[in-house]
Amino acid sequence: MRLQQMVEMHRWELAEPELVGEMLHRIRVEIDQPDPSPELLRPLIARLYVRIQEAPPLVVAVQELERTLRDMFEYAAAGPDRSQAPAARAPEPEPASVPVTIYLSDEAPHADVQAAVETLLATVGLEVLDREDPILGSWFRRMRATLSRAARSRAVREGALTAAHIADARLLLPLDAANTATMMQNVGPLLTSLQPTKDAVVRIGAVLVVKVDWQVHVLQLTAAQQATLDHRPQLATSPRDVISAIGLLSASSSPTPADSNARTAADR
Repeated sequence: MRLQQMVEMHRWELAEPELVGEMLHRIRVEIDQPDPSPELLRPLIARLYVRIQEAPPLVVAVQELERTLRDMFEYAAAGPDRSQAPAARAPEPEPASVPVTIYLSDEAPHADVQAAVETLLATVGLEVLDREDPILGSWFRRMRATLSRAARSRAVREGALTAAHIADARLLLPLDAANTATMMQNVGPLLTSLQPTKDAVVRIGAVLVVKVDWQVHVLQLTAAQQATLDHRPQLATSPRDVISAIGLLSASSSPTPADSNARTAADR
């Protein structure tokens, strides 16, 4: 459901629904330009606020669109004139994020593994939002990933910001089924980076790579399995316990060719 459709749903609350629809169309046309102008969008959005005050759901949706555009144009210090806008403003939502963890029994390849993880994130338009300090000895690091600036800009241009998404704090949930499938198809370089280590657990949202005694298993997690890992964070550092907790071996998971090569080399 797009903003235009949302206007239709709330047209009985609006004094001039046709004018609101026209203003949204002008905003969309400007966003679709090869080089959209923040100088044109700011006054358009400011005038739009005045026309939609009677419909709070539309106010929230436009506020979220405004935040996305501000980020896109990097004009946080020079936002639109809100002198006639509603006094109350929704709090800034927490960016939607994907959990990322890396555990390696051997610290040595951590730089290559982390680089491979970030490359894999980039294949679906994600980037690291924040990262905790690594725990050394073996090697463990917890991170969060979210949509990159470029991906958010594309979403705005392509009209992907539906009203239902905009009004939700989980704005543009980064890992849908299609993105997860894309990551599963591009996991090869990550598996290669794991070759020097005997045991590992790497999780990127619904994608899980577990290595135990040189054998690698790759799994697309179900919602229930993700919930298990979310509620038992200690599993992120224990390959064998992960296998037991989510029944990895009972799924269609088998050692990869790259891993078999690594184990053969280690046995020599």
